[in-house]
Amino acid sequence: MSPSIIPPSASKRAFTCPSCNVTAHQTWYRAAAHTMVNAITLDQHLRNQSIIDAKQKQIYDDVIGENRAKSQWIDRPIHLFKSDSPLGDGRSVKHLSFSNCEHCGSVAVWYKNSIIFPKYSEIQPHPDMPNDVKVTFLEAVSVLKTSPRASSALARLGLEQLCIALGFKQSRLDEKIKALVKSGISTDTQQMLDYIRLAGNDAVHPERINSEDTIENSEILLHFINRICQRLITEPRAADDLYQKISDRSKAAIEKRDSAES
Repeated sequence: MSPSIIPPSASKRAFTCPSCNVTAHQTWYRAAAHTMVNAITLDQHLRNQSIIDAKQKQIYDDVIGENRAKSQWIDRPIHLFKSDSPLGDGRSVKHLSFSNCEHCGSVAVWYKNSIIFPKYSEIQPHPDMPNDVKVTFLEAVSVLKTSPRASSALARLGLEQLCIALGFKQSRLDEKIKALVKSGISTDTQQMLDYIRLAGNDAVHPERINSEDTIENSEILLHFINRICQRLITEPRAADDLYQKISDRSKAAIEKRDSAES
């Protein structure tokens, strides 16, 4: 079983990396102005790795500028230090910190305890979501802000994988949903299924693409998938767990009642 999803947090030493989606130990760094020599500066590191876009660069530059304006280290380069390492004669840069993933080696940039790189969504897969669906779900989350259309298409793929995991293996998604409806799912669950199917279809057909392919609309699809997991996996499982606690005598009476002719 894969490790559970732990949302990134500035107060944790281990969480699910926003770059590789693996739960791993994180090494924390802080930025400080220092007169170190023969060491790569923070400016060089960020730009060499191309890990900040124009908006994030502006935040970074504003933070550095604000700190420099209030201090006496205006000419000192900025370097990274492990969070528990002494700074010597360095001066810490307020509000800026960095986490380094032990699994993939990527660096996340944090401003006031919130991630500004990489792009990150708080949407997390339902804990009972099947693993193959979870992989697709996390991919849909990862591209949500850069390509809502791609995220919608991936949400549709994740839904199809979920239907298969539930035992519905008809050739087309529409047929899988039809079979689910016949199995007795609620009307609102059917509506969520079809909304994801249609929105995902629209995302990959040029003649159907429209201005409604927004981050907000694509995000709804991901929330719907989580709700469907709750309805079709978690709740039936919880009900069955409780039912198994009923005595055999009571179960026999229930079976006799249900098998009796009306």
